[in-house]
Amino acid sequence: MHSNMTLPLSINPPATTAQLTAPIAIMGGSFNPIHFGHLRPALELQQQLGLAQVKLMPNHVAPHKSHGYSSTEQRCDMIQAAIADMPALCLDMTELSLPQPNYTVATLIALRAANPNTPLCFIIGMDSFINLPTWHRWLELLDYCHLIVCQRPGWQQQYSESLQQHILPKQTSDISQLHQRKHGLLYFTQVTQLDISSSKIRQLRQQQQSIKYLLPDSVIQYIEDNQLYC
Repeated sequence: MHSNMTLPLSINPPATTAQLTAPIAIMGGSFNPIHFGHLRPALELQQQLGLAQVKLMPNHVAPHKSHGYSSTEQRCDMIQAAIADMPALCLDMTELSLPQPNYTVATLIALRAANPNTPLCFIIGMDSFINLPTWHRWLELLDYCHLIVCQRPGWQQQYSESLQQHILPKQTSDISQLHQRKHGLLYFTQVTQLDISSSKIRQLRQQQQSIKYLLPDSVIQYIEDNQLYC
């Protein structure tokens, strides 16, 4: 997500606890294709944190990277196929509707505007979290959301001074606080980490090997019907 665009600095005034609706979470990715490594953690977080929904948000794929993969429309179709019987998960196309290239903070500003009285949780992995100081306007992220960091069991990480100073003090282990505040908190959690990657699925397809049990059958059928990743 990259841009030189000028972004608004205003933040919605805080709502009282009584006004807040149940939190929603955003899980971004290329989803090219979506697989159980995305879906299982999303479901676990929805249940663990008592979220109203987890929004699966596909990002833009640069044209030079999309050749031989799948179109934006096809990626969205596969997400819809994967979650058709899971109302707790939904497709969100906010990022696809924004000017490109784009920064994460711009996406969060758009989501906050669309959900003024809803706590927003932005899901990231530990690898992304430790690199947070390299993100554009990273210190503003907690002005719009809570950060939910999925860590691996036994992970020992030395955090940068910037993270220790600005982000780690916002940590909470109290899930109820994620419901009572719209943004501003850091929450570490563990979810099932399945060693599945979209690139491996594409590679298996190119090698004419089976991709069964790596992603939902409905998505496999869509991939075969549309001859994707061949």
